[in-house]
Formats: sequence, structure tokens, C-alpha cells
Amino acid sequence: MPKHDETSKQREKRELDEELDRQLQQTFPASDPLKITRGSTKPQAAKPAARDSERRRR
Repeated sequence: MPKHDETSKQREKRELDEELDRQLQQTFPASDPLKITRGSTKPQAAKPAARDSERRRR
């Protein structure tokens, strides 16, 4: 809602926020899970239980 006492910067921010709100309303709900996910880029160390069972197999 426009205000008469807002500065041009405030008006610009408000207009951008309103546009963002309009755009977000047209998208799917944010609660939907992603269909594609990316795994960690760091290698994970084996868990102690996995290491123990690996030793027993040898």
C-alpha cells in the first residue's frame, strides 16, 4: 500500500517486495520436497559399526 511520506528508496523496496510476493504466489508451495537433491561433496568417514563388520569379514 503506497504511503505519502515514504522516500523513493522505501517506495522502490516496497514495490520490489510486492512484485516478489506476486511472483511467489504463482509458484508451487515451498513445503513440497525437492525432486532432485545433491549429496555432500565431502567424503564421509565410515561409521564405527561399519568398520567393525568389515574387519570381521576379512
